[in-house]
Amino acid sequence: DLLKSTCQQLFSHIFEEHPASELTHDFSGEKNTLHIMLTHILYHLKDDQKRYSRIFRCESADLFWSYFNAQLENLLKHYDVNALAAQKEVPQDFFTHYYCSTYMETVKWWFQNHLKASPEELETYFEKGEEYYHSYNENINKMKLKEEKKNNKINKTNKGESETQDDEILYEEIDVSQRSEEHTSEL
Repeated sequence: DLLKSTCQQLFSHIFEEHPASELTHDFSGEKNTLHIMLTHILYHLKDDQKRYSRIFRCESADLFWSYFNAQLENLLKHYDVNALAAQKEVPQDFFTHYYCSTYMETVKWWFQNHLKASPEELETYFEKGEEYYHSYNENINKMKLKEEKKNNKINKTNKGESETQDDEILYEEIDVSQRSEEHTSEL
C-alpha cells in the first residue's frame, strides 16, 4: 500500500541517526528528544509539501492519517509516556490518543494555512498548546477546590459550627493562589 509505505518511510527516516545535515535542516549531533523528532517530521512534510498536500486532499486521506497516527504512537513508545501521562494526571492510553490527535490536527491546520509557520514555530505552538491544556486543568481543579471549601464554610455556618484553624489556613492558601493567578493574567 503506497500510503502506508509513504508514512513508514517518513518515520523510519526520523528514527535513523543523522551524521550530516540535510538540505533544509540539520539535526546531526542532536539528541533525539521528542521535540526534535516532531520538528524533524515537520521538516520532511514541508520539504515534500506538494506530495503531502495531494495525499491530505485525496479520498484516502483518512487512511494515511490512520497510518500516521500508528507511527506517532510508536514514536511515543520510545519516550516515557507513562511519566508524561502521570504528570498530566490522565491515563496513559488517553494521553497517547490526545497527544497524537492534537499533533495530527496541528499538522492539518499548518497545511491549511499554507505552512506559514516554520517547523520550529509550529512545534512551539504545539508544545504551548500542551502547556495551556495542563495549566487549564490545574485552574479547573483549583476552582473546584475553592467552590468545595466555600460550600463547606456555608454548611458549617448554617449548622452553627465554627471554622477550624485548618479551614482558615486552607482559605488563605486559596486566596493567595487566586491573587497569584489574577496577577499572572494581568501580565
